[in-house]
Amino acid sequence: GEEPSIIVDAVLGFLAKYRGVPLSVLKKTTYSITEKAVAEHLMRVASGLDSAILGESQILGQVKDAYEIALQFNTCGSILARMFNAAIHVGKQVRTYTPIGDKSTSISHAAVELIRQNISNFKQTNILIIGTGQMGVLAAQILKKQGIGQLMFINRTYERADGLAREVGGRAIAWQNMREAMAQANIVVVSTGAPHYILSLKDIQLLIQNDHHIPQLFIDLAMPRNIDPAIGTLSNIRLFNLDHLQTIANNDLELYEVSIPIAEQLIAEALETFWRWREERQVVPVLVDFRHKINQLAHEEVEFALQRLSNLSERDRAIINRLMYRVVNKILHNPTQRLKQAAVTSDAETYIKVLQDLFDLNTLSISEINT
Repeated sequence: GEEPSIIVDAVLGFLAKYRGVPLSVLKKTTYSITEKAVAEHLMRVASGLDSAILGESQILGQVKDAYEIALQFNTCGSILARMFNAAIHVGKQVRTYTPIGDKSTSISHAAVELIRQNISNFKQTNILIIGTGQMGVLAAQILKKQGIGQLMFINRTYERADGLAREVGGRAIAWQNMREAMAQANIVVVSTGAPHYILSLKDIQLLIQNDHHIPQLFIDLAMPRNIDPAIGTLSNIRLFNLDHLQTIANNDLELYEVSIPIAEQLIAEALETFWRWREERQVVPVLVDFRHKINQLAHEEVEFALQRLSNLSERDRAIINRLMYRVVNKILHNPTQRLKQAAVTSDAETYIKVLQDLFDLNTLSISEINT
């Protein structure tokens, strides 16, 4: 296969072009991992240990969605499929056997908790939701169930805002009327996929200059941030972002910290099981060829002998055939186990090369198997 650095450069180059972000910026703000660390990272994320908030309730569903999309477009081979299944399984185990994920610790729930902490009359509060990002949508659904006063939805594509307003219950507003909508809102929640600020300091200063009502609370659920941090410096305005929400959601961290070692043990066991399968998989093709070659040689020799023993009964011939297979299996047992062990603990490539040379096998090399 190709060197990891070549693959990383290709992926970053694609993302830079697709999202219109300078490649130099992506290289400074990303990191890459390889081999076993990849599987461990995915398992920790799916289990809620490496998500933005400990026990994040949405992340396991997002991992499942990513896996299903990959399957749909045939971009998930056998190794990735096994890895994702292992991660999803251990994610469920962690949530079953530990309190992690028991409470509503997602960013959306944290945003709702923040709103409740900062307003006095929940049922008389008007909230403007800018964008149709998943966390914003979930927050809106929770707010509606809890009896918030009024929800307003605005999006660059009006149809999406209108559909969300109908689904959740609220009012859709055209993008060009955002300033008027903010003048009616007590709270503004922003959750878009834009890589830049949606609300700038100038936008709010214009509202102030025109004597418009100014929202008391701004919540930025986006990454990268969609609200200019300078807005938070204005008097009578409070601005919160994902970092603040993480603090709120992790107020019960002491309870979770007791469970983290249990979760990490479950992950470690799942990781070792997956990695042993992955390593042993490398030697399966040569083992198949090796066994086939020995079985074929034994079968040819037995057939040659049986042709000379034409007076044997069918029962006797069957006994000889069974004897041949038993002897072959006993001879192959130790080499098979040793090669599987070598795949995990030492240099499997050397063992494979020896078998190929000794028995004239045409199996692919490990590097070819893994491409």
